Order: sequence, then C-alpha cells, then structure tokens
Amino acid sequence: THLLKIGFSRKTGIFDKQLSNIIKSAFSLRIESDYEDFYVIAKADVENQVEETDIFYQAISEYLHENSG
Repeated sequence: THLLKIGFSRKTGIFDKQLSNIIKSAFSLRIESDYEDFYVIAKADVENQVEETDIFYQAISEYLHENSG
C-alpha cells in the first residue's frame, strides 16, 4: 500500500482525492474479509465497490493513456 499512498497522495496532485478514498475503502474491505473469521458483505456494498472500481479504472486508464510515450 505504500506505493498507492505515494501515487494517490493529495501532495502529488496527480489524482483526485476520490481515488484515494476508493483505494482506502477497497483495502479496508479486503482486510476485514481476509482476517475476520466470518465476513458477510451486503449486496449494496458490493454494488458500490463495483461502481467505485469502474471510476478508479477509468481514471487510471485515462491517466496512462495521456502520459504514455
């Protein structure tokens, strides 16, 4: 996660703060699901993660397209 924190830090200004929040949310869910004995996620939470993943993917794809040689 260190590289993610550097790349999505508000200090760099490369990416919108929303992307940092998406990463934090996904990572938090991952930690909970990996380390809890029994973890159930609500359908609405899954749908939200899918929507946020799409936003994240589109932003990163756009950045890579604009900044690739």
